[in-house]
Amino acid sequence: MIALRTQLNPHFIFNSLSSIENLMMRNKQTLAINYLNKFATLLRNILETSRSAVVPFSKDIEALQLYVELEQLRLNKSFSFSIDVDAQLQVGDYKVPPLLIQPFVENA
Repeated sequence: MIALRTQLNPHFIFNSLSSIENLMMRNKQTLAINYLNKFATLLRNILETSRSAVVPFSKDIEALQLYVELEQLRLNKSFSFSIDVDAQLQVGDYKVPPLLIQPFVENA
């Protein structure tokens, strides 16, 4: 069995932390806290799933949602997005490799 690695681009992590710092320096505490909470939730999600070859589809979509929300915040909401998932996929017990879709979204 091939082991899959769950990872985020180091550039994304650096950009997220820089954005949080920037918000703090501009006294935008509420935005900084919101950003930090989303970032921490995403990192926790990734660390929790990093030892698993597969995760529930819903968990992967949750990580994707957080990732895109962070990018949206970093870019001052210069874009909008929606994640539409077939209802059957949301309620089923489907498993996928962690962060399966994220690299495609990152490159889009």
